[in-house]
Amino acid sequence: MKVGFFLLGIALTLVFALIQLPTRFAVSLLPSMPAITLSDPTGSVWQGGVCVNSQLLPEKACINWNWQAKQVLSGDWAWDAIAATGDVRSNLVARVNTTAWQVNGALTTPAGQAIPQWAAWLPAGKTQSEKKIDFSGFW
Repeated sequence: MKVGFFLLGIALTLVFALIQLPTRFAVSLLPSMPAITLSDPTGSVWQGGVCVNSQLLPEKACINWNWQAKQVLSGDWAWDAIAATGDVRSNLVARVNTTAWQVNGALTTPAGQAIPQWAAWLPAGKTQSEKKIDFSGFW
């Protein structure tokens, strides 16, 4: 009986450690990417953020996300994310399941402001100051 409680204690400790996994630790586990540098990690992998420096962007882009716990029951892991670089904002939903991944959303600029050149390749959105983001793939 005592062994069962010990194993339950270890399992609960692992679950709570995973839930509280800091973003800074998860970022350190990612492989290095030559064109991208991640900095300023905050929060946890479930609710946190990180900034991205890239040669493709004129300035640092910061991304904040929140995990959608209700999606776990359907077999998906989903995060709401907001990214910003200068006046450009992106609202995204990222989904992952056992067979595929998907990122959907929109990149927007303030009304009357042109879409930056680095985002010109994205498909047109509902307005001239919006671009659609729609990426997906299979594992």
